Amino acid sequence: MSNVRVTWVLPVVTPRQKPILHTEIAVRVDPSLPWTVQDTVVPGGAQELLFVDVPPGDQFYRATVIDTDLVRGAPVETTVAVPFDPPGTVTELTATVE
Repeated sequence: MSNVRVTWVLPVVTPRQKPILHTEIAVRVDPSLPWTVQDTVVPGGAQELLFVDVPPGDQFYRATVIDTDLVRGAPVETTVAVPFDPPGTVTELTATVE
């Protein structure tokens, strides 16, 4: 299994906007499935999440900025293809002279 690090850059807050409360990160493994919120990240620190032991196949990630009035910005999505591991090796290989 692989690890996937999701990173993003927060928008600049204008005087016409409320401060950012956090960024909500959601995932899904198929476009036909609903999004599942995995975590929220507050401004001020690293804007990233590390997903550990992600299974192989396409992984879909969505980030949504939420302000202090709980108003949601437009979500942004990205996809990554986590590779499958190579096949295992044979065991007990022998050669016999006959």
